[in-house]
Amino acid sequence: AALARLHGCPAASVLVTNRAAQAFTLIARARRWRKPLVVHPQFTEPESALRANGHVVSRLLLEQDDGFALHPSRVPADADLVVVGNPTNPTSRLHPRASILPLVCSGRLVVVDEAFMDVARGGGDSVLQDAIQGEGLVVIRSLTKTFALAGIRVGYLVGSSDVIAECALTQPHWSVNSLAVAAAVACAGTQGQEHARDVRE
Repeated sequence: AALARLHGCPAASVLVTNRAAQAFTLIARARRWRKPLVVHPQFTEPESALRANGHVVSRLLLEQDDGFALHPSRVPADADLVVVGNPTNPTSRLHPRASILPLVCSGRLVVVDEAFMDVARGGGDSVLQDAIQGEGLVVIRSLTKTFALAGIRVGYLVGSSDVIAECALTQPHWSVNSLAVAAAVACAGTQGQEHARDVRE
């Protein structure tokens, strides 16, 4: 509820997870993806989660000479799952929102790892609100980076209530402990957001 208030969305659009890594696993288990694609360079967890759940993963390798820019036309039309980090770890490339949204199309889920978005230019390139309002787009956020809470292990998914419910079906019971819940509430509150602004500045 605290995270939903922070992002101005219904509580059904948010699923708190045992770190962002669990969110990748829930997505990997949500469907039998036919042609999942991971945009690289990238945090290794999304691809690892997909492979561990029996998926054959394709890669789109962005090029250093091009500033690691994401060109939507390079994503194959038959990819039914596309995972991209924004800003991307380890390159720190911030993809403009205009490069992410064209990836969304019928029959495809686009997953955007925004673990570092709250410290990037005020978050203007986030697609979180687009994920809440539309279909085919999910955002993953982490509270472990900006708040230096890696040991707490808390992250969350934001998207349409249908996709969130689909991911929740395979989430183990009690995977988010009471300390992690308290941390999430604090990070979403006034003091937490003031801290995020200080880190961003």
